Amino acid sequence: MTAKRHLIVSLTAVALALALLALPGEADAARTPDAPANQAEASAPTFSKLKSPPPRENRLIVGYEKGADKRKVKEKTKVKIKRSFDKINAEVVTFKGPAKLKKKLIEKLPGVRYVEPDYASVAAYSPNDPELRQKRQYEIYQQGFNKAWDTTRGIDRRTGKGIKVAVIDTGCDRTHPDLKGKIIKSYDFANRDPYAWDDTGHGTFVTGIIGARTNNRSGMAAGGFHARILCAKASNNNLMYYSDAIAALRWARRNGARVVNISFAYGQYSQAYNDMARSMWNSGINIIAAAGNTGQYERALYPAAFYGVTGVSAVNVYDRHWSYSSSGPYVDLSAMGVNVRSTKRGGGYRYWSGTSFASPTVAAQFALIKAKRNTGSNATRNRAQNTALDLGREGRDDAYGFGRIRVAPSVR
Repeated sequence: MTAKRHLIVSLTAVALALALLALPGEADAARTPDAPANQAEASAPTFSKLKSPPPRENRLIVGYEKGADKRKVKEKTKVKIKRSFDKINAEVVTFKGPAKLKKKLIEKLPGVRYVEPDYASVAAYSPNDPELRQKRQYEIYQQGFNKAWDTTRGIDRRTGKGIKVAVIDTGCDRTHPDLKGKIIKSYDFANRDPYAWDDTGHGTFVTGIIGARTNNRSGMAAGGFHARILCAKASNNNLMYYSDAIAALRWARRNGARVVNISFAYGQYSQAYNDMARSMWNSGINIIAAAGNTGQYERALYPAAFYGVTGVSAVNVYDRHWSYSSSGPYVDLSAMGVNVRSTKRGGGYRYWSGTSFASPTVAAQFALIKAKRNTGSNATRNRAQNTALDLGREGRDDAYGFGRIRVAPSVR
């Protein structure tokens, strides 16, 4: 009888854990109601090219010394003043004829500090990864990772290397071409071995979102760009015990993680788990966790509701709350979690939906913030919350938290 009861409890726990995790969604499989087939690809904006376009014709920017008589430029060179920037003491001038000759003429005039072409900047940094360039990763554009990469690409200012992000999940496929060299250390806390082989594909998918090899002319681009991954397997068949998760958190801190992602959710509170989460927060380490996929209001799901943990709900490409995403007072931020594209166990790429994949998107954002600003746990989260796009009810609400992340302004 005892064995039978134990089996029933175990099966119930497995079923609940699976219900709270991601919902499968291969690229050629049926899509969720929130995002019809090919919607992400069709809606993706044009990405910038790495080759810089030529400067604007018949236009120059002229900078002046303090007290210079700007009228002489107009009188002696027959240019027209297009725009003035008083704060920086400069003007934009237009004219007819070759720009090189006009530039040389203006440079000879007294009081002119510089003359330069009206260069056109690319829209944002755009890596050469085909999954991104073929517009299969709309989440990169929607949330502003491509623009954020103009400011930071995840190099930790303290070490000069890619910032460390721990993924506590089902393991990682280290043999995937887009993950080779990005997983710097691993351990299997569920089976107590160093291999951390992914037995479901969930962890491999999460890892790709944060740390896939980027700008390597192959595969996909990751939000964390140069972020390095600490892969902690704490789950067997999508069931993660709290003790394994706590051990994985300790391991992550000992190995220098500055951000931790846990894309699991469950309804039971644990004082030990909460205490570890508090300790990580006090150490300046941010834990990001999925809000859960129950499709309803929850008073609390864990670890998202533990002390200091950032809970993440999911939105679709229209910035609407995903119908399967949980909501509640523990939701701090929202991110795209519908038809996200990432690395597939065994090679290749797939689409998948769930708060499990909104969470690592925020983890990638936090990694970029820390890399750029060297912030602690509280300042990092505040930065993300203060720059988020407010959705739903004004201010914080249970569906979107403080809003959907906007990565570019958060790293400025």
